[in-house]
Amino acid sequence: MKQMWNDADYRKSVQPEVEVVKTLASIQTAKTEFFNARDKKAKLKLYWVEACEGAVQDCTTDCDFSGTPVSSECQDYEIGECKETVFTLDDSVFYDDYLTFNEAVAEGLMKHTTILDNEIEKFVIAGLDSFASANKYVNDSRANVVGNTTYIDGPFWTPSLMAYFSKVRRVNHLTDAVMFSGENMYDAWWNVQNDAANANGQGAKNKFDAFGWFFDLVNMDDILAAKKTLMVSPHAAAFVSTHRVLQPEEIHNGADITRFNIPSNNIPGVTYDVYYRTECLNGGEDTRHHWRIVARYDLFANPEMCDSGTGILSFECGTAP
Repeated sequence: MKQMWNDADYRKSVQPEVEVVKTLASIQTAKTEFFNARDKKAKLKLYWVEACEGAVQDCTTDCDFSGTPVSSECQDYEIGECKETVFTLDDSVFYDDYLTFNEAVAEGLMKHTTILDNEIEKFVIAGLDSFASANKYVNDSRANVVGNTTYIDGPFWTPSLMAYFSKVRRVNHLTDAVMFSGENMYDAWWNVQNDAANANGQGAKNKFDAFGWFFDLVNMDDILAAKKTLMVSPHAAAFVSTHRVLQPEEIHNGADITRFNIPSNNIPGVTYDVYYRTECLNGGEDTRHHWRIVARYDLFANPEMCDSGTGILSFECGTAP
């Protein structure tokens, strides 16, 4: 698998669109502590730093003063999502095949972990959008806030919209938020990156550079059934993954099974459990091999975002219903 991954041409075939989950995992501020990773549903504590604004009052001379606490809030959770893929190989097929058995196994593992990577990305996109709260900035004629979605007509999705997003970010107290998007703004962003060297192209790039923009053109619009862009604070949500198998081991419980774990090549920090078994064919002349790859993960919203709603805003390209 390592040799195949190091082949740049082959690597392109096993790299899904996982920009959203990769970015969220790299910027999220919640701290994670597992109780026992071998539980069927792993239990964990998530620590969220809470520093909400206090009330202003007249000065006092009271020695027993106290105020709004700055604390590390924690919540107990269970990893609720568990997805798997399974593939099978008969070693007899490879006796006269140019591809070796080991190469076929490696390719199977690479392809199937990529499928799970993509499944995680879809889950995180849907989860972030479901966490969105109402946009508190309503003083712009280009936008129409309806519930937890802000609608902006298509012609306004240009670099000039960065000024609007800048105001939204400040009014909603999301000063360090990043932008996740599908088709929305991608053309403008792509053109700006490539026109930056032109005489008058740097200004538009500076507008985009005021934010971190991350695009998933394959999954986002499809999963959300609309052209959407999400503004997400690093403090708003936490993606967590785990695995039960801590070290390679053989299990003899009626069906001989070898189990081990392998890391995702595409999402740093994600590790998959692998369960392997064989069965006898043709009186022992051949063997059928089975692999089951298991992903265990979840997405959690910060239960206390002070005056920032949930820390996530959802913008849709189109006219409000």
